[in-house]
Amino acid sequence: MKRFSISFVLALWSLTAPAGPPSEEDLASAVADLGHENPAVRAEAKATILRWAEADPEALGKVLPATAEDPEARALLAELHETVRERISILRRKDRVMEAAGKDEALRTATERLLASLADPAFLAPAAESAVRLPETDDVLTPYVTGTYESGKPGVARVMEALLVDGSLAVRRIAARILYYHGSAANEKALVAAMKDKDPYIRGCGALTLSHYGVKSAVPAIKEMLKDPDPQVQLHAQMALEELGSAIEPEELRRMLKSQDAGVRRRAVQMFVLQGDPAALEHLAPLLDDPDGGIRTMVADAMAALGGFAFDPEEARLKAAREWWEKKQRDGAGKK
Repeated sequence: MKRFSISFVLALWSLTAPAGPPSEEDLASAVADLGHENPAVRAEAKATILRWAEADPEALGKVLPATAEDPEARALLAELHETVRERISILRRKDRVMEAAGKDEALRTATERLLASLADPAFLAPAAESAVRLPETDDVLTPYVTGTYESGKPGVARVMEALLVDGSLAVRRIAARILYYHGSAANEKALVAAMKDKDPYIRGCGALTLSHYGVKSAVPAIKEMLKDPDPQVQLHAQMALEELGSAIEPEELRRMLKSQDAGVRRRAVQMFVLQGDPAALEHLAPLLDDPDGGIRTMVADAMAALGGFAFDPEEARLKAAREWWEKKQRDGAGKK
């Protein structure tokens, strides 16, 4: 007579079992089978636990063991815990986002379709891999934000605010990008909070969105971003402050001139020129030896703008010719 593993029996039972966490005994049996020597038994155990996760991830997350002695079981448990966290995140996302969508039926229907896409790893992959690849999601996002419903643009912005605190990096990046194009000054609180996100793209996008909508009250928070460890975020903060017409303190600009990022140094030179203070030349002069040729040229132009430095290309050409000829004569004399 053929014998079936406990996990196989549990898997059959789970197809018709009511939602809810497994019993302590059932869970212990399934977890034990994760380390079974037979791969088929391990697969059955994993499938059983996944069904429990699908039914009630929050309840399962509280009782699923964190680790196991068997290496196979330990690896599968880590994978299962990640799945449980994702399921919990998706459930909480739906509750939070649908509440933000409000009562407008058209907006709720559109948002439900969007949530289905956001639960698809293939849809999120471009945004998860690289923030600059977000346009690849536009075939879903564009119809969503351009749809006609009573809530209009503010309704979309409310939904994006709810997604801006999501556990998924890709979802937060998508929300940040949509808010840049379809948000408003009313989203200031959510965008200021986004400037503390662990992802540099989202932090910078938050600052640029605030400046895009002319939110001058966010200037103090944006200035704090000038100290961000990521050079790109510093650059975005500079750009945002420039767009808002807020001057950066000379001391901060001097610090930026020493940045390892050429983009940050370049923006600092530009800001010094815009401030129009000839005293800045003392700090700009060392950058005549900057490794970036574009920055060296910018400093020369800054000297012309701030200090009256004049450059005559023809005179420089003649001077270089004289120096070349003198060197040639010296070299020739040395060979005689």
